[in-house]
Amino acid sequence: MKRYLTCLLAFVLILSALMPGTTRAEQTYEERMLAMAEAAEPTTLPLTDSGEKLTLFMNFNGRQIYNSMDEHPVIQKIEELTGVDLEIICPPAGDDGTFFNTIVASGDWPDLFRNNFQTYPGGVMGAIDDGIILEWNPLVEQYMPNFVTKIAGLGEKVYKHLVNDDGTFTRVACYLDPPVLDGVQHRGMVIRKDVLDKLNLEVPRTVEEFTNVLRAFKENGMQTPYALSALTDYNNVTFGNWLTASWDVAVNNYMIGENDTIYYSRTSDRYKDALKCLNSWYNEGLIDRDFINRTTSDAKKLVISGDAGVCNIGCWEAPEMLKLGKMEDEGFEIIGVPMMRLEDPDQVLNVGGKRENGTDGPGWHVSTACEDPRLAAKFIDWLYTDEAILLTNFGVGDLGDGNSTYYQGEDGRYYFTDFMTNNPDWDFNTIRPFYTIQDLQVEYHNDFITWQYDTDIQRQCWAAWAYNLTNNELIPTTISRTVEEGRAFSANQNEIETYTDEMTYKFICNELSIDDNWDEYIATIESLGLQENIDIQTAAYQRWLNR
Repeated sequence: MKRYLTCLLAFVLILSALMPGTTRAEQTYEERMLAMAEAAEPTTLPLTDSGEKLTLFMNFNGRQIYNSMDEHPVIQKIEELTGVDLEIICPPAGDDGTFFNTIVASGDWPDLFRNNFQTYPGGVMGAIDDGIILEWNPLVEQYMPNFVTKIAGLGEKVYKHLVNDDGTFTRVACYLDPPVLDGVQHRGMVIRKDVLDKLNLEVPRTVEEFTNVLRAFKENGMQTPYALSALTDYNNVTFGNWLTASWDVAVNNYMIGENDTIYYSRTSDRYKDALKCLNSWYNEGLIDRDFINRTTSDAKKLVISGDAGVCNIGCWEAPEMLKLGKMEDEGFEIIGVPMMRLEDPDQVLNVGGKRENGTDGPGWHVSTACEDPRLAAKFIDWLYTDEAILLTNFGVGDLGDGNSTYYQGEDGRYYFTDFMTNNPDWDFNTIRPFYTIQDLQVEYHNDFITWQYDTDIQRQCWAAWAYNLTNNELIPTTISRTVEEGRAFSANQNEIETYTDEMTYKFICNELSIDDNWDEYIATIESLGLQENIDIQTAAYQRWLNR
């Protein structure tokens, strides 16, 4: 009933904000949102004159740099501009999520959480129902015109990614994308181009060609032709489905089949075929025999050292990998490789990881312990201003010691200074958390992204990785399950994934025959609640389509 009344209030507020002479049905999505923004209370600086405190829970990448976050120049500037005294609570380095769970269980909550509550039973809606966080809608409609204006210009699909099935905002998004990031495939495979050239081999485009390249690498002394990392490595294995996409199946996801029927990728015959191929590579010594214990960093090091010829990376890692490789061997070259096809190298594959705006990064949530939800909402809304986006992406500019973090070029674009990009003491990725705060960004600045991905190897990787690739057979990551559905789904899926992870390793590593054990494998998955999860995902997907 509480949520129904909230949504009814939201509807009334939107209707009351309609432009004169029009009805809601006659307005476009953008017009409706801009009318809502106009009806909201403006966000002006300072946000408070009393030095009021806000406590923020967030994963700050630069926490190890300063004794206190009060020392960070961006935090100091934000406090100066807003008048808010910020206290930031960070998990310890290497935390696996336990710290967040401990904070939630303690009942001693910060004013703001930067987290998606994915590990909480029932997710965001479960946390709302349990009285941990507030619903965003009343705060958004009354106090957040900058946020509403921002998403008004991004299109209705972005809005669909930010709300629940009944129009409740499930998160206020972090990491909204600028135009340069629209639709890119951000992670993928690179191969030693110099070794290919030495062996007079072409860049492989089919599974058969790729297998032959791996064999040639091994015959010419490479210990581990394809350097893999653990299958649970979200960044470079699960995300983008690089190991299984050739068969048009996800590594671990519920997928959309014919007539919008939903199925689990790890029960598909296409997944079985992918496992058979990986098993054959394992038996031939074409993939790392110890990949279960490898990290992404381990895999890159094997390629850089010459012990491997192929690995999966993020686009942002390509320039540094190229630089480190040339320090080992000045002839070192890598090239981005399109996803392999089974036969036709131009086949469209539908299980990619192309970016969709509004789906990346955690969200902000106001806790019920917050004594001033209006101030908390105003603070988050201010982060959506051009001033705050520039500050969090590029830093404060003049540091007062003769150095600056950025400058504006004659073309009007913003650039990092040599102090940031060619510092004699630190590389850029090390110095960046000293002077910028990615974890307070709500949007990637277009100039920052354009600058960050402005090398030939990065542009080539983006083009190769996104070739004839869609996400069309993947269920949107922003579907919403009810609290009851979420709890049932999580309980079942934890058991399903634990079992299928174990069996996937056993199938690949030749501990069990795929053909002899497949039927038993499927039966076990079904006994762990698979059909209930398929029913839940089907209902949630249909509701998403109707948003």
